[in-house]
Amino acid sequence: MQGSSLNSLENLTENEIFSKTSIPCGASFFVRLDCWRFRKLSEAVGAERPLDERFAKCLVYAGRTLFDRGFNPTLIYIVRDELNVLFANCTPFHGRVKKIDSVMPSLVSAAFTTRLQSFFEKAVSAAFDSRIVLAANEDMIVKYLAWRQLNA
Repeated sequence: MQGSSLNSLENLTENEIFSKTSIPCGASFFVRLDCWRFRKLSEAVGAERPLDERFAKCLVYAGRTLFDRGFNPTLIYIVRDELNVLFANCTPFHGRVKKIDSVMPSLVSAAFTTRLQSFFEKAVSAAFDSRIVLAANEDMIVKYLAWRQLNA
């Protein structure tokens, strides 16, 4: 590549798959943060079944981290191994899906892991995945929460 320089490279952000995907302005939505391989993690630390109180405390701590980092969700509904984070009045990252779906599970994974290691005194780590679910109105919000409860 004779004569080329890094300065001449084109901006490749246009090739990023979700770079322009965003949540509609003013839309209410949930970010569901789900613990990956929860059963194996529970077994690795020797947690009580069906749900160890220490796990619940780790989830609450992870949820608080979102408030502490300034996300300001309307509600965080914790059920089993997931946090369902409702945004009804504000949209973090100007609604950019790639930012919401990467930063929020990263923060929750780190906070949960830190607290988990503290409670169980084991060198384990947790990972959370993330998905966004639009909730067009209050009825959809209630239906979503009922659906998550049924799947607990």
